[in-house]
Amino acid sequence: MPMPVTTNLFYARIADIVFRFSCKTAFDATAAKFQGFGVAGSVAGQDVVDVEICDYLEPLERVEHTFSASESDCANIHSWAVGRAADGREFIEVNYHSQSPTKRVYALLHDANHVQVAYEGLSTKLVAYSFPFFNLLLSRLLLSRGGFLVHSSVVRNTRSEGLLFTAPSGTGKSTMANLWRSTRKGTVINDDMLAVRLVGGKPVVYNIPMPYYVQTPRQAPLCAVFFLSQSPQNTIQKVSGVLAMARFLSNVVQQPVDKESVERLYTSVDNVVCHIPMYALGFRPDRDVVSLIEDTLIQ
Repeated sequence: MPMPVTTNLFYARIADIVFRFSCKTAFDATAAKFQGFGVAGSVAGQDVVDVEICDYLEPLERVEHTFSASESDCANIHSWAVGRAADGREFIEVNYHSQSPTKRVYALLHDANHVQVAYEGLSTKLVAYSFPFFNLLLSRLLLSRGGFLVHSSVVRNTRSEGLLFTAPSGTGKSTMANLWRSTRKGTVINDDMLAVRLVGGKPVVYNIPMPYYVQTPRQAPLCAVFFLSQSPQNTIQKVSGVLAMARFLSNVVQQPVDKESVERLYTSVDNVVCHIPMYALGFRPDRDVVSLIEDTLIQ
């Protein structure tokens, strides 16, 4: 009689989605910065996504709607693609080129609550959490739930309001977060990437696991959005309409698979732009800008 196969499970709650990772080998969530998001106890009645890690998946025939890119950071060079297979299912593929042979992660999204993942060259302990694979997966799952990822930092002020600061890399998102931390007028939710979802018709921001440091889940109702720029003086000006939409959308993570997914993303972003005040904020790195923001919001 064959021995029964033992399946190891690890649960993590991220942006109010419970991920149920399953694999035949043990997980090492600590090494992947996920331990703070771990869930214990029953998840009955919650929004659960099954992520099944397999030894192999047969690649499917792709159709024309494929979005791909190549990126590099301080440690890795990787290329990735998202798209839709001929049978209608979405796929995600990430190739890590920093080592030889190339390491690869491939995923099939059967529906909004079931994902299969296969790997080549990566440890099964890390495949589910590897960057940028998990961000790509989370982005697809959020899209089906009316949410999205945005490059930004967010602080929760003393009134428990979420303030989102967005700009191209190097402009000052982390600097702004540190200014709020140093004045003790706010708690940093995250300083690089956030998830946004509508809850009861109102946008809420969530931190997500980061590859560089450890956090526990944090969230806040979104109160205001600030488009950052460096300036010799602190200035603030209200932005609305098409300009606000364009500036906010430019920092939203986008992988346009087809017309439907593009329309769904734009609708989600529009729901935020139309209901949350947005400002152009020119700032210099001093604490006075925190007082300027607080005074503006109180008015």
